Amino acid sequence: MLIETVDHWVPSGGHGLYLQEIPAANGKDNGVGVLFLHGAFSNQRLFFNHDQQGAGRYFHELGYPVFLGNMRGHGRSRWPGHPPHDWSWSFDDYVEADIPALLGFVGKHEAGPLFVVGHGLGGYAAAVSLGLFPELQRQVSGLVLLASAINDYRDGDKGRRLELPLARLLSRLHGRMPGRPLRLGPADEPPGLIRQFSQWAEQGSFKSLDGQVDYAEVLAKVTLPVYAAVGEGDTHQASSARVKQLVQRFPGRDHFVQVFGPQHGYPRRFGHYDIVVGRHADEIVFPAVEAWMRRTLGH
Repeated sequence: MLIETVDHWVPSGGHGLYLQEIPAANGKDNGVGVLFLHGAFSNQRLFFNHDQQGAGRYFHELGYPVFLGNMRGHGRSRWPGHPPHDWSWSFDDYVEADIPALLGFVGKHEAGPLFVVGHGLGGYAAAVSLGLFPELQRQVSGLVLLASAINDYRDGDKGRRLELPLARLLSRLHGRMPGRPLRLGPADEPPGLIRQFSQWAEQGSFKSLDGQVDYAEVLAKVTLPVYAAVGEGDTHQASSARVKQLVQRFPGRDHFVQVFGPQHGYPRRFGHYDIVVGRHADEIVFPAVEAWMRRTLGH
């Protein structure tokens, strides 16, 4: 059955961020909203594809009002001015402007509890935003990180580290890092973000582009409950060790890390993307996430 959705464009730094709303299924609204945030080289289709399948549909059918957010330059987000487009932004703009704008918009439209679910970069970017703007935490009941880990390469991943100078060169030559031609995903990313990835790898840090803000310290201000999921087969960036390192940066003890794979009692060995879009995600991963949400709310 076709699901009717509502389109919004949220202002942020001259851009119009595309936000797709999926109202709760008729007669099932449980009053608990979910905001999904994509990772690098991706968009909202990661959670709600062209056939209207995915995490968005799963939570919609359980009665959750669903919001699928896009950061600038992603999905159907609108650019300021006319082509050629200006790609002069970085991770800093995602966490300082785009995610707060999306959270602010959803907060005005969804009065009940809200969970933020981010994949990859979308997860740790959401955490940084909530740390930078602690007042936003008042409207959020919990944070779900799917395959989210910071690329500081302190665990010695030399192969990935060596790829970054080439990526940095390509992004400068093209004016952006092309996602689709390189099979990285459906969206491109700005040179500033690639330069930041390189800095994190070279310095073993997690900081703003100018080095003035230590995002690792900012994470210590996030006091929300956190659920982190990672696949045993994730060789992209989010190994279980890296995910645990990220979660350890949050204060308190109300956090849970779940590893999906045979060694942890699950019949499928999930990777970086199929933990969200895999054939068995709606049978194994999404029910585990939803169960944690209900426990967090005391249901």
